[in-house]
This record gives sequence, C-alpha cells and structure tokens, in this order.
Amino acid sequence: MFEDDYYLPALFEWRNSPHYLQYCTHRTLVPSIEEFKNEITEDFRSDRHGQFIILWSGRPVGTIYSYQFNSIERYCSVSVYIEEGFRNTGIGIRSMALFANLLFERYHLFKIYFDVFEYNKQAIRILEKLRLPLEGTFRKQHISGNDRYDVFRFAVYQEHIDHWNNFHN
Repeated sequence: MFEDDYYLPALFEWRNSPHYLQYCTHRTLVPSIEEFKNEITEDFRSDRHGQFIILWSGRPVGTIYSYQFNSIERYCSVSVYIEEGFRNTGIGIRSMALFANLLFERYHLFKIYFDVFEYNKQAIRILEKLRLPLEGTFRKQHISGNDRYDVFRFAVYQEHIDHWNNFHN
C-alpha cells in the first residue's frame, strides 16, 4: 500500500464521503479506520495496482488509483476522487493526465479505462470534452438506491495523450 499510514485518515474520510459512495464505488460505508485499512490492503492484494494522493499546496485534496491492471493486453482502469472544494479547479484533469503519462510510460500501456456511472453527468462532460471515446456501455450494471443505472466506459489511448496533456494548459 503506502509507505506509511500518514494519509490513511484522509483516505478513510474520502472513502466514506457521500460523493465517493455515490460516484466512485459500489460499496457501502466502512465503519472504522481499521476495517478500512483491511479493505484497502486487500484491494492492493487482489485488484488495485497503484495509488497516489493528490496534493494542493501540500494539502491532500484527493486520490487517484489504478486497478484491473492487465500486463498482457496492456490496459488498466483508473478512478479519481477530488474533495468538493477543489472540484472544477482543473486539478482532477491535471492529476489524471500526469497519472496516465506515468502509467503509459512505466507500464507501456495501450489504453486506460474510466468507468462512469450514468448519473455522474459532470464526469461524463469532462471525459467528452477531453474527446475520450466511449468504448462501451454496461446496461443497468450499477445499483444506487432502488434503481439501476448504466456504466459508461471511456478510454484514453497512448497515441492520443498529447491532446489530453495540452487540454488543461
């Protein structure tokens, strides 16, 4: 996981925030920091590939992580979470571009997926503005409350990352 547990309280708070629970996961609240530590340790053991804390002037304001890493087919998925007060600042797009560049360079990936729940209109607008192609739609895959929603899968390809890198400048 991380070299130490310094950011664990922030990760725990974000993991249980209403925004994260609505837009970034299928899971429910995790009641204690110890259970969260077990959850994230197991995530790294089974599925999570890499994770970074996003800092703004030295303050943690979000996290970005890769999962479902496939070294043979050369792809992975990425999720990003930004605290409410720092959304719409461009920090999420900059973080995604930096992380994507790192993944493409270090792991020689072909593409990176971003799965977005149908009701996350802001994320969909951002990915469409970045001109990421919609790779597919998983019909009624996500349950929120008593309703089912589609999950949209967008992708960024290594050959198109330059457009993305220049988008936020």
